[in-house]
Formats: sequence, C-alpha cells, structure tokens
Amino acid sequence: MLIGTPEQQFAWIERGGLGRISNNGGKGDRGSSQIAQVPAGKRTRFAGACSPRVVIAYIPLVSCCVWRLAMSVSPAAVGATPSGLMMIGRWDLLLRQPAFRTRDLEQGRAHMCRVLGEHGVAYQSRERCLDLRHREAKVGSIAVNSLEYGAGEIMDAPLLRDFYLLQFTLAGECRMWQQTHHSILPAGSVAIVNPGQGFKKAWLPGTRQLLLRINARLVEREFRAWTGGDETGGIEFDMPPIENIAMVGTLLRYVRMLCDDLRSEASSLSHPLVADRVASGLVSILLTSMPHNRIRAIGAAADRAIAPFFVRRVEKFIEQHALDDIALADLTGVAGVSARALQTGFRRFRNTTPMAYLRAIRLELARADLAKAGRQGASVAAVANAHGFGHLGRFARAYQARFAESPSETLYRGTVGKVC
Repeated sequence: MLIGTPEQQFAWIERGGLGRISNNGGKGDRGSSQIAQVPAGKRTRFAGACSPRVVIAYIPLVSCCVWRLAMSVSPAAVGATPSGLMMIGRWDLLLRQPAFRTRDLEQGRAHMCRVLGEHGVAYQSRERCLDLRHREAKVGSIAVNSLEYGAGEIMDAPLLRDFYLLQFTLAGECRMWQQTHHSILPAGSVAIVNPGQGFKKAWLPGTRQLLLRINARLVEREFRAWTGGDETGGIEFDMPPIENIAMVGTLLRYVRMLCDDLRSEASSLSHPLVADRVASGLVSILLTSMPHNRIRAIGAAADRAIAPFFVRRVEKFIEQHALDDIALADLTGVAGVSARALQTGFRRFRNTTPMAYLRAIRLELARADLAKAGRQGASVAAVANAHGFGHLGRFARAYQARFAESPSETLYRGTVGKVC
C-alpha cells in the first residue's frame, strides 16, 4: 500500500515515483530517469480457504468499488487461486478471438485507445519489457477484453464517457487512483469504474485482467426495465460492506459461463437476439449484486409485475430508431396491439407514454451530442434539429426540466457530468 495521504501519493507520482504519465509513447520527461518501483502492498491473509466471508481490501474510492472474495467454490464453475479467492478462470480466455500482440509502447497505446478511449501510458520502471496481449469479443452492448501488458505500466484515462468498466484481476495486481482516492486490485478482485470520471491505473508486472466494457445505455435500459420508470438519475456503484457473497458469486459464474461459451465453435452468441439477452442478463445481475446509489429503487420494484412483451419490444425499437421519424401508429405496429393497449401498458408499467419515452431517449442522445458539439463547433439548434426537436424553445424547456441545466451549459462544459 502506498504510504501517506492521497495528496502525498499523487505528489510522489508527479515526482516520477511511477513514471510520467503522458501520450508521448511512455517516454516521459528526461528528468525522470530515476524511477522507483511501486512499493509492495499489504496482502490480506485468510483464516482458511473455505471461510464463508467477504474481505474488503480497499482504501475508500469514489466511483470505483473493489471486492475481494474469500470463498471456496468448484473450480469447474469458477476458477480458484491457491488462497481460495474466486476468479473467473484460466488465463487463456477468448482463444477464438483474434489476438493483438506488440512490444512497442506507442503502438500498444494506440490500439488500446481504440478499445477503451483516449488515454496515456508510460512505463513504471527502467525494465521496459512490454509484451502487450489483447483479445476482444463483442456480446451485444458488452465488449469482453482479455488484456495483459507484461511489463509494469501506468495508464491515465481522462474520462469514461459512455460505458462502465467491470474489471476482474486474474493474476498480479493493479493500483487505481480516482480523484484523491487510491485502491488496490489484487488477483481475485472485482472492480467497476463509473462513467463520467477519469482515473489512473498502475499495472504491476505480470498482471492480467478481464475487462468488460458495458454500454451505459444498456445499464439505463435494464434499470428502467426493473423500476418501470424512465429516470435513471445516474447510476454510480459504491462500496458498502457486503454480507451476501452468493449474489456476487452469481456474477462471477455468469461471466465464467460467458467466457466458456465464447471459446466454443458452437456458440450462439453471434446471433444478435441471443447476444442482447445474454448482455441484459449480465447487467441485471450487476444491478442487483453490486451496491449502487439506485439499489433501493430496484428493491422497491422487485415485487412489482414485469412489463409485458409488447412494452419491452417497443422500448427496444425506440432505442434503436430514436432518430427516425416515428409516430404512435408505427409503435402500435411494432407492438402488435391497439394504441389504447399500448398506452395503458406504458402508463401501468413505465409510468409514462410511448411518445414521452421516445422524447426522453432523444433528450439523452441530444445530451451526449451536446457534450461533443462544443469541441466540434456545432450549435444547440443544430443538435436539437438532428434529434427531432424542431422548436428550439420547447427543446430547451424539456432539456432543463430533465437535466436541471440548459443545453448551452452542457455545450460549453463539454461533458455530460456536472463539475462539482
């Protein structure tokens, strides 16, 4: 564990303790040639391999939660380390997917930027023996990535704009900094990073991870399906004490099953309907097993009836065709029921109407584009028209009511999340 307060740790990093973080291929500053290795972190020792408890190994971390599980399960279901920590399984995951491999730092950075978004990367020490290996598989709105750097690296990700990053450390250890908080991700840990905030992450030599990039809109869709409303309020995962590890074990076993199926030539995950259902199932488990700021809303909705198929079918159609010219008659055709039945279904199970749901989705898309528009020289009017809002005044009022800020505020700030 790094010594001192988070502010002292950051100062140590900036002085070269972990190497200068930049987009210059990891060369860093000439003045940082004397780069120290990351100090070894304390390890949690377990009383026994079958101890049915959760050991939380973390320093409090905003928007990133790390769980270390001490539970013995069948290696056939979920791989286990010698210490009994639950893991996803073997390292040779995603063998049927094309492999990317390089020993060039800048080439590796450019490749991973296409996978995870723009970020900087640098070596941690003078031992610059990079051996980056990466494989990726797409399952609906989820991208499953197997990644290792070989050498010790540190990456600086300014912002996760539109996805959650679920991380399973298979071997080695990572260190993460987000804002002024620091956390350790040992082998066997599960961590999730929320969109809207940047982070720094140090990979110790030999570390291997399975990374699931989960589209934020999929998380919002599943939350709405659970709660019956169209307001998500921003789902952020946190770190309360965990008492029931069985639910987290379900998440691990589900991911293991997913990886096993991706290894099979007979996998049906290439079918879009199958992939969508599997991705939805994973997110549903994620929302019910890992604590977050909207967990009470899900608990309150658990006993309510699930929306009928035609409501969910129309929701999916709207999300896929939100920018098309859609009328209520189009939605009734998709649903296969009368307009009255469709309206009644949405009001009962979603507390809204089909057209109001369409408008909410368009507002969400417009918000994301407004965050990009300022850097691209576009205007609020152009974004509004592109998303089906012909009247600028009505668009501004609807936007203000939904997001508690004007469209121009989002445009000028250049991000979706507000700066505190």
